[in-house]
Amino acid sequence: MQSGDRLGYHPEDAQKEIAHFHEVLPQARAAVAKVVQDGKQRLDQFGQAMHHEAGAEIDMQAEKQKRSDALDRAEKLVADTGK
Repeated sequence: MQSGDRLGYHPEDAQKEIAHFHEVLPQARAAVAKVVQDGKQRLDQFGQAMHHEAGAEIDMQAEKQKRSDALDRAEKLVADTGK
């Protein structure tokens, strides 16, 4: 996240900064993919638990979809990074 700031302060380190970015990018992508996978599993578990709750007045499908869409957006943003 701070790459742009560091490049602004020390443009002479651009090659080093870009090389480091490409080193850590696969790790960031893997971390986000794990969060997305875990998040979707947790959404399913939460949805099932809420379905069994007496008097649950939450539209679980809408809530699950909203959160799933947010996870998908995060995954797409990280996938687009470095292109």
